[in-house]
Amino acid sequence: MNIKKILNIVFWVVIIIGFAFAGFTYYSRTQEQVTLEQIEQKIIAPDFELKTLEGETVKLSDYRGKVIFLNFWASWCPPCVQEMPDFNSANQKLLEEGNAVILAVNVQEEPQIVREFVKDNDLTLPVLLDEEGKVSYIYNVRSIPTTYIVNPDGTIYNVILGKTNEKTILTLGRKIVK
Repeated sequence: MNIKKILNIVFWVVIIIGFAFAGFTYYSRTQEQVTLEQIEQKIIAPDFELKTLEGETVKLSDYRGKVIFLNFWASWCPPCVQEMPDFNSANQKLLEEGNAVILAVNVQEEPQIVREFVKDNDLTLPVLLDEEGKVSYIYNVRSIPTTYIVNPDGTIYNVILGKTNEKTILTLGRKIVK
C-alpha cells in the first residue's frame, strides 16, 4: 500500500471514532443510567413511554402493582430468538395468574422487521419499540438479551444478563408476588 492510502484509512478511522465518542459523550451527559449500586439500593425503575406495534403508547408506570419483566431483545440475536417462545408462554401463564407481565422491548429495529418476526413466531406478549435505543441506554443495556425484573412497588428487583427460560421467569414472578 502506498502512503496516500494509509493516510486516507487513518483519516476515516479517526473521523469514525470522533463521531462515536461525540455521540457517547452526548448521551452520557443527557441521560441517567441504571447502575448496579442503584439496583442494590432498590431504586425506582426509570419510567418511559414506548409505542407498541399497534401504535399505542405504553408507560412502564401503567403496570405498577405487578411484577414486570423488561426483556431487551432483537430479532437478529440468536439467544433472544431462542428465549422468545419461553417468554411468550410464561407471559400467558403470568397473565392468567394476574400478578405479572412481560414487556418485550425491541432494541433499534425497524417496526416492519419486528412485526414480521412477531407474526412468524406467533408471539402474543406485548412488544414495545425502542427504535432510537433511548430506553435501553437509560437501563444501561450493554448486551442482549437483558431482562430487568421490576417489583410491584416499581423498584428494580434484579437483572438477568443473557438468555433465560420459562421456569426461571415463572419462579421469579411467583416468588416476588408472595
